[in-house]
Amino acid sequence: MKRSLGLLSIGSIAVAAMVALSIQAGCASDEDPATSGGSGGGTAGAAGSTTGGTGGGTAGVAGTGGSTTGGTGGGSAGEGGTGGGSANCPVGQSSTIGDVADGNVAMGIQVDIKGAIAETKKMVVYFGKAKGSCMWGVFVRDPTADRGMMVYSYGDNAPENTSSDQCPTGTDDIAEGIKPGDVLDIIGQTDEYAPSSCTNAPAKQKQIEACSVTVASSGAEPTPVVVSDLDALAAGAAQYQGLLVKIENVDAENFDGGTVGPYGIIELQNTDLQVNDKFYYGETGAPEFDPSQHFNSIVGIVHLDYCDWVLQPRDKCTDFDPSSKGCL
Repeated sequence: MKRSLGLLSIGSIAVAAMVALSIQAGCASDEDPATSGGSGGGTAGAAGSTTGGTGGGTAGVAGTGGSTTGGTGGGSAGEGGTGGGSANCPVGQSSTIGDVADGNVAMGIQVDIKGAIAETKKMVVYFGKAKGSCMWGVFVRDPTADRGMMVYSYGDNAPENTSSDQCPTGTDDIAEGIKPGDVLDIIGQTDEYAPSSCTNAPAKQKQIEACSVTVASSGAEPTPVVVSDLDALAAGAAQYQGLLVKIENVDAENFDGGTVGPYGIIELQNTDLQVNDKFYYGETGAPEFDPSQHFNSIVGIVHLDYCDWVLQPRDKCTDFDPSSKGCL
């Protein structure tokens, strides 16, 4: 279902200051996109600890940023601390991104994944402006199967009512400086998410809450998987979630004489699949294309943007053919 243009979205060109605030919760939702933790409480708090830190406390009290495995100031059963760490990260069962994506691993299971390939750089994948919640993430794929996934970790909060640019770096459990093609070792817990406020009940996004993500080596950037079934992408089909894909020979619908509509959304003809701009807007701004633009191809991550499964290009110059206006 295409997103109603009347909904408040953080991708709006008209509200440019908000666009960089949230990747995953694109509409007016301050609900952290995780089934556990996050600011606002939960089983482990935003930076809480199921194993405890110093200071004591009661279960489920939110902290700021961090992970389920540490943080200073944590309580005996989930009071938040600040930041987090992987010093006490328990090693889970050996698994693969493909196993998790295909449902061969239950949710809430600690897994140990070796050799996942980074499809994106590390970035803020969700930002709750009101609370300053900072969720960092990287999209990865299986090295031997066409399956992808988002791996995330909360870091320390930014000041309330600021922007994701204020998210403190180095306070989460994902290594800094990750780039596409890096080979990653991941320890974390399987998870799935869809906003509770969605009326269209989208397919839940399978993901991994990181306890530790380290760079084992570097390699070539992954090649996108060519997909012709655009409706399967728009439905959040399990085999495409979090995967870097390429769609070919598509035409944009016009919006008031242009191609890019409100909230940075490009709607495509003859499909419910939308192309959004959350992965790059904060750095390079909205794309520009002629009315009725024909695209030879568009590359992006299949991603749950609030209530819609969409295609999120990583760059408006390199992931579109033709590129956006203004690209060299």
